Amino acid sequence: MVLLRPDTSHVMSTYKPTEFPFPMFGSHKAIGLDHNVCVDRYSRYGPYGLDEFNGEEVPGFPRPPRIFWGNINWGYLQSACFEPQSLALSPRNSTTRDKKEARNFSYKSRSAVILRASDNMRWTPSHAQYLRSLIMELSLHSGSEYQVFFLIDVHNPSIDLENDEEAIQSLKQKIVPAEFRNMTVFFYERLLERWYPKLDEHRAIYQHLQATQVFSLMYPEFDYYWQLEFDNRIIAHAYHFFEQTIAFAKRQPRKYLWERNAYFYTPGAHGDWSDFSTMVTLAMEGKPSIWGPAEHPGISPAGPTPPISRPQGDHFEWGVGEETDLITFLPIFDPRNTSWTFPWMLWNLDENIPRRASVITQWRISKRLLGEMHNA
Repeated sequence: MVLLRPDTSHVMSTYKPTEFPFPMFGSHKAIGLDHNVCVDRYSRYGPYGLDEFNGEEVPGFPRPPRIFWGNINWGYLQSACFEPQSLALSPRNSTTRDKKEARNFSYKSRSAVILRASDNMRWTPSHAQYLRSLIMELSLHSGSEYQVFFLIDVHNPSIDLENDEEAIQSLKQKIVPAEFRNMTVFFYERLLERWYPKLDEHRAIYQHLQATQVFSLMYPEFDYYWQLEFDNRIIAHAYHFFEQTIAFAKRQPRKYLWERNAYFYTPGAHGDWSDFSTMVTLAMEGKPSIWGPAEHPGISPAGPTPPISRPQGDHFEWGVGEETDLITFLPIFDPRNTSWTFPWMLWNLDENIPRRASVITQWRISKRLLGEMHNA
């Protein structure tokens, strides 16, 4: 498989929609996406194998050349793509001297994109097409600013994932399509028990980030770690969507950030983003707000110290332009006194501790934050 810049058969295409409704939640405009473009199944996933065995003509869709996906090694391609770009990206395993010398250079951060799944997942053509699109758009088209991994939860405790390489390769051949095997990482509960013996719970439904924490230690060359689920789709061009999301997050001030994050932003009710931010600000008049790390007995906060003692003196400047440690796509809320399923799921913590929850761990987490979580 060879990528040629003039060859548009390897990329998605868009067209202008007619009478397409605006989204109920969230906003294209707020994060800088063009709302006036649309895709259908062929323009989005046709380059990645959709309906590839059908020889019939599809109006408006020139069929790309046939690709034998079983001959593709996506793990190798991503690694090969990184090497020519390595001088422009964050150095891997830099020494102190390297870091001092690098101060005169501007590096682009690197991110791992982790697709989570279980070993009993039933693969469909749709799964493969989506994964190919992420690899192409995030990794190969960007010069390896992102690298995509497939992290699989293995439920067979008899397999020794730490020492038996033959068993690992056999399992990959059994449950992972050939094109994705070289980018697959396995884990199981027994491994997490060894890493975190003081916790009694290691099942993914309750401790979804333990495996991500260990992954960040095994692959420390990345600055950020995106975690995605296989049961939803990024319909937009993945790289553009991620980059616009990151830019939006960097524009947000810390003042009243916790309060804004607790909402489902609904443009039909809240207006544009500035209207929504003003609404939250007015609602907070005369009320206490979280300003800097929330204090609690016995816990030493790791976050930065506010530049001034009270938020009232800040003109929505603190935090603007900073890279964020956590990006989520759903509200971050106080689970106490809600009808959420797991409001009191705590381990080794006081039930009165200040806390927040965000359902579905499709997040971008910084290496720094994952390190703090691991050390806690």
